[in-house]
Amino acid sequence: MHLSLPTKWVKCFVISLSLFFSYRTTAQFTPSHTFTIESNTSTVTPSSSGEQGSHIFPNGRIGIAFNNNSIYRVYRTDGTLLGSFNLTVAGFTPSRVIGLSTNQLLLISGTQFAIVNLAGQVVLAATSTGMTSYAGSNNWIDAAELSNGNIAFSLYAADGSNQIRVFTKAGVSVSSIVNLKTTGTGRPSPSGNQFYSGQIEAGSNGTFLFIYTTYYAGIHGVLFNNDGTMRTWPATGNNHYQLFAATGQDGFELFSLPDGSFMASVIRSNAGGIKIGSDGTILSTSISRSLLNYVIGALAVNRKTGGNYSRGVTDETIGQNWSSADNFTGTGNIFAEQRTFNGAVNLAKQAIATGYYNVVWNDEEFWYEPDIRPNISSVSSIQGGNGGYGFIIQNFNSAGTAWSLTMRLYDVTGTLPVKLENFQGKKQHESAVLDWKTSVETAFSHFEVEWSADGRTFVQAGIVSANASQSYNFTHPFTPAMSQEAKLYYRLKMVDRDDSYTYSNVVTINNSNFADVKLYPVPATDHIWIEVPVNVSRQQPVYSIVTPGGQIVLQGKITQAVQQIQLPAMAPGLYYLRLNNEPAKSFLKK
Repeated sequence: MHLSLPTKWVKCFVISLSLFFSYRTTAQFTPSHTFTIESNTSTVTPSSSGEQGSHIFPNGRIGIAFNNNSIYRVYRTDGTLLGSFNLTVAGFTPSRVIGLSTNQLLLISGTQFAIVNLAGQVVLAATSTGMTSYAGSNNWIDAAELSNGNIAFSLYAADGSNQIRVFTKAGVSVSSIVNLKTTGTGRPSPSGNQFYSGQIEAGSNGTFLFIYTTYYAGIHGVLFNNDGTMRTWPATGNNHYQLFAATGQDGFELFSLPDGSFMASVIRSNAGGIKIGSDGTILSTSISRSLLNYVIGALAVNRKTGGNYSRGVTDETIGQNWSSADNFTGTGNIFAEQRTFNGAVNLAKQAIATGYYNVVWNDEEFWYEPDIRPNISSVSSIQGGNGGYGFIIQNFNSAGTAWSLTMRLYDVTGTLPVKLENFQGKKQHESAVLDWKTSVETAFSHFEVEWSADGRTFVQAGIVSANASQSYNFTHPFTPAMSQEAKLYYRLKMVDRDDSYTYSNVVTINNSNFADVKLYPVPATDHIWIEVPVNVSRQQPVYSIVTPGGQIVLQGKITQAVQQIQLPAMAPGLYYLRLNNEPAKSFLKK
């Protein structure tokens, strides 16, 4: 959720709290799993909700960012803590923590980003986007993993515009910077409007959507191709499209659906929501926004096929209450409501927690949003995963000085009675050779080995039944089409006897054959030929010619299987050619 309203300073303390569930004949918000994160703490708090802090990963792990994104914890669905690490591992404390379908974390701070795995190990060191950050405290950065695996970034820039740029997960720029204040047709008028908070989401079919709010011209959307080029909206033929006519700095929400389309909604007004196809087709303008007018709370997205979304919210009557007295007290609730992605109610509004509050009026503000206790934050599933969602409820003691944290997961596949100790693979004789070992198997059925050419869409390669030794191997011969791929991805679908399942980590098989790179003529004069396998050229690796001391004298991209490179003025001697980060090959220059 992106909220661009002015900050309301509210001081709140809790007198008492009780957690309760209503027992009715209608469908209930019954969790598939619950576990205690903290039973009594005064120092640990969730950082943020949904895709920007807490995640359900494709491998079934639950990840939660705590204490202003300084700490990240990884859990099983049964509450087992698998690990905890400091999110400053990349050299900065991130303001955004976004889960990736590769079971990794994208860390963003200002104009920098990095990637770490779920053990806290750095996969990509801090990398600059090259964009210019707004000097104020609100630079509204965001990012989304695209359908081709790359990452699109948005940033509220120094000139009061929003900037967009696409990178690979290796930190290589795919596009130049797009400045939305000066680029594209259909931009808001007057052009001097500030382009306030923005949010970005990936769709299917190679597109992503960015929406932003202006002060006078409503909320607009810009649709992009995955290469960072702007598309036109079918309804208008323009690049910018007004989704909502609301004025002022209205906040909004944007999230992607399992079918690759988008849903956007305005927070403060009753304008409701709009559903948008991945190609920009307006599918519906009458999506009900659901519960509240002012106090929105936490949004959780369930990305199962035909999935749903839910809101955990504080008592809206408090948010709309006005009192001339400096203080007022009462009982506040946390509610939840579940809807389909077409806006229909699945589970009607129900109270899931309650407690007393005490609101202190801030005389410097003309209205306020009380910070109701107990607090709530949400957990959303990652694109490409198994779906499900959850809420984290913060329950305070009677003095308001300490609290517990409880995880409530819904529609999440449980932890299986199998523990995977290791899973690895390698290429051997034009086949993928996989082996793995388990340490615990109880009521376990079988493994389904799945492979993918892009790391996102997997198909079954074979089935391996459980055995007493708990050691397994599987050989998957490459087809001619598979042999042309630079990388192949494998994972295990681990299936219990009751047909519940979860996924392993993804193993990458390097099929690039960088060892087969040829250079000629050697010694070289004014040029050199590079010959690489076809699957390497399709990957378009970056080549670098460097001196023995590490100085880069020439850099570019390989785009053909046989490619001539003109050498610059270089002193005679020994040089090295490196493709990406692979071991270098040496050659002599006359």
